[in-house]
Amino acid sequence: MVETLADLGARESIPAILPLLKSKFPFFRAFGAEVLARMGSDEGVDVLLDEQGPRPLLTGLNALRRPELFWRLVQERLRQDPEGLPLDVARSVAEQMGWNLVLSKEFTEECIPEAMLTYFQTPWFWPSPRPLDFLKFAAGNLYGEIILEDKEIRLVSRAEGQAFWKAWQADRKKR
Repeated sequence: MVETLADLGARESIPAILPLLKSKFPFFRAFGAEVLARMGSDEGVDVLLDEQGPRPLLTGLNALRRPELFWRLVQERLRQDPEGLPLDVARSVAEQMGWNLVLSKEFTEECIPEAMLTYFQTPWFWPSPRPLDFLKFAAGNLYGEIILEDKEIRLVSRAEGQAFWKAWQADRKKR
């Protein structure tokens, strides 16, 4: 339900989500921070970037950095559901969106060889998956991060993603 509020841009619900940032459970803190980012609030960015333990995907930060691209991934529907290994899924999404899929050297050398070879098919109970859902599946299974650029989906390693988003946040704080 909270993600639905984010998808609807229900900014008036931000005060109700803020307590998640102080949860004793890392998952709730990360979830709250990502939802806030998707709502256009940067109140959880530092929480998301500083989270210890299993790192949450930082995909939602694209909603703050490149909102017009992020919302295309939320609102558009694909002509055909991608299936295959995670990298095949990411390639299919990029192709159907008319974007390029760019893989960093570190991602190619470190993440792909270590990735789980999970074959993906859209489950029958998943009514209308969005490009964002498919990309999060691919990035999570490939131990990568997604950075959106003009007509481009960059897949980078978790370390590269963390460094990129921390530098982005530091630059924002300088302004």
